[in-house]
Amino acid sequence: MRTKKNFADRLARFWVVDRRLLAVVLLFVSLLSVKAQGDADEKYAADLLRPGVEAPDFVVANAGADYDGMSLSSLRGKYVVLDFWASWCPDCRKDIKKIRWMNRHFASDSIVFIGMSFDKTEEAWRKCVADSAMTWMQHREQKPWKETQVAKDYHVNWIPTIYLIGPDGRVKLGTVVANKLRRTLETIAPEAVANRKKTLRTNDGAPEGVKLLSEADLERFPGGGKAMKKYINRHLQYPEMASELQAAGHVMMIYTLNPDGSITDITATDCKLTHINTAALAKYTTEQQGEVRKECMRQFAKEGYRIFKNMPKWKETMDGRPVKGMYLLNFSGVEFIER
Repeated sequence: MRTKKNFADRLARFWVVDRRLLAVVLLFVSLLSVKAQGDADEKYAADLLRPGVEAPDFVVANAGADYDGMSLSSLRGKYVVLDFWASWCPDCRKDIKKIRWMNRHFASDSIVFIGMSFDKTEEAWRKCVADSAMTWMQHREQKPWKETQVAKDYHVNWIPTIYLIGPDGRVKLGTVVANKLRRTLETIAPEAVANRKKTLRTNDGAPEGVKLLSEADLERFPGGGKAMKKYINRHLQYPEMASELQAAGHVMMIYTLNPDGSITDITATDCKLTHINTAALAKYTTEQQGEVRKECMRQFAKEGYRIFKNMPKWKETMDGRPVKGMYLLNFSGVEFIER
């Protein structure tokens, strides 16, 4: 008995020490990550324009886009994110999902994103923009990176490089670390942060008898409400035509959650396009363009139906009543990055 007790005591002491060691290691890794981010700016952002400097003006070039020919100065009164990148740049490709996420959560009437590409060919640029669902404003320089005036004006010696321009037209932030932009945007757009941290709580416009499911209802999904969102983000596929046209939009899914945990009566309503690349759309005739838009919305609805049809079975309930629920699916290419 004494041997067993001594062994148990030693095991308990080892477990305590092991947990403390793990905590120290995690803290050390975290500090290294923060230091690495700081070192990146120290190394690559030292020559960037300082906060308070007036941002050099330029004109956005994207043939066929409704913002083609728009100047930076015309956006005074708004915050403007300038993301300098290229499709051939591995670090830039890694940051696309971060910029896409920020565009989804922070872009508004007062915060605008512009991609500033140094791609050598228009074909490579447009392909990456389409494949990566980069639905915000996009601009491409027509000369090699180091020869462009905008690269010289903004001291872009490394990509990706990111600037945040304030409503007064002056630099607020210059960095090569995407997470620094995110932290800055969180300070100037608290309403966006608040909206991101909570689920939509309104049932305005819902059909009679339909509602957003309560927290208790969502707990019936295997793993709970967060697991349901993760499931959707992981399995939702961007429709091919929508990707080709850089289309973004949303669809409201209406469904019945039955007492046995099955999902039935799935319908898609309120299908809307919120963005489409006009240059890509111009490849179609005027008569075809209306049908192309409708087809994009049909594909959004079809994908929404597939997601809910293939959902895992929810937990059963004993109250014997079905629940009519709704879920807004956003197709902007950004919900699929945090998997």
